[in-house]
Amino acid sequence: MALPCARLCALFSVFAVTWNVSRAFIVARVAKKEVPAECRILNHETVSDQTVPDTITVNGIQYWVYGQIQHGATSKVFHGVERMPMAHANRCVAIKVVDMNKIEPEKENQLNNEAAILHELKALGVKLIPQLYTMEHSPAKTMSMVFELAHHDLFDEITPKMGNNDHQWVRRTFYDILRAVRPVHANGFVHGDLKPENMAYFKANAGLFPAADDAKTNDGFILKPIDFGGSMRVSNLDRACEEIVTGTVMYMSPEQMAWCGAQHGDEFKEKRREHQMSEKSDVWSLGVILYQMVYGHSPYSALLHQFDAVEDETERMERADAALRPAILHGTEPIHFGQYEDEAMLNVLKKCLERCPEKRPNIDQLLALMKQQFGMGTEEQRMEFPGNKFRIHFKDIVMR
Repeated sequence: MALPCARLCALFSVFAVTWNVSRAFIVARVAKKEVPAECRILNHETVSDQTVPDTITVNGIQYWVYGQIQHGATSKVFHGVERMPMAHANRCVAIKVVDMNKIEPEKENQLNNEAAILHELKALGVKLIPQLYTMEHSPAKTMSMVFELAHHDLFDEITPKMGNNDHQWVRRTFYDILRAVRPVHANGFVHGDLKPENMAYFKANAGLFPAADDAKTNDGFILKPIDFGGSMRVSNLDRACEEIVTGTVMYMSPEQMAWCGAQHGDEFKEKRREHQMSEKSDVWSLGVILYQMVYGHSPYSALLHQFDAVEDETERMERADAALRPAILHGTEPIHFGQYEDEAMLNVLKKCLERCPEKRPNIDQLLALMKQQFGMGTEEQRMEFPGNKFRIHFKDIVMR
């Protein structure tokens, strides 16, 4: 029996709508998988696709999600793209999603502290910081923070070349590190948690540095410090670590260990009276990074090797931190400076790891020393060092 024309037309209309919706969905899924060239990054974590959402919406803006960059006990960071068809462009972003039900008050203070400090530094005109585009507290007890996307971090950059006696690379890279941290200090802040994972390379945006092209490396990236959750204003350092958690034990200076390594105990109070916190604490942290670049292992590797046999990673790290705290605070495990052909750079390293902060140089003094010793900052000293293509777990450095 023939169907009436009206019913046939209706069926074809439903079919057409269904096909168009399905086709649009398929096209959207295909388009999502094609990461825009300008938004490609070096590393993703290997996780199940089911744990990575297709999109994330923050303050009414929808971001396509292309993978998970990293995760912690209370948060995940996703690789996202904001499609901006009117501007014929894409905004490449990192979206940090924090489960507020799981974090302690100190960690929540860190999140708010990071947002406040980045906002203040941006208002001061500091460009060598990651852009925080937007953030939102949702009713579902999550906090979402949308950051400028990094291509890779300093860990990726230095890991394959550490300890290889590439003197020019060590000089160039450390000079770039100093130059990246300088604006933070110059505007009255201490970062408080400098380590290879907390410095990252960003793709240079056209016009971002119209009068400061020397901020770019030869491969077109700009190095910036990231993760300002533990940062402090120099004017408030007498209250350091009262409300926020700051620092990574292996990179802490002796004075930061005294101020932030514990809140109680006579030995810590005595050390606090002995040395005040300052921006030179960051210089010590940079010295630990430089030591790894020069020798290929941490300054405390001899102390840490005793925990190699501990199978549980969490227990191993906790025991390592417990051993490091008194060693850093009291200097009971003196740092050994082995033979290194570049004596001038070895001198820079020793100055950074001077236990007495009053004798330790600041960033400007180190930059001046490197310009004097090596002619850093002149165009003929520039060199290329492409980013590497692999990543080694951080424990491999700490425990070597």
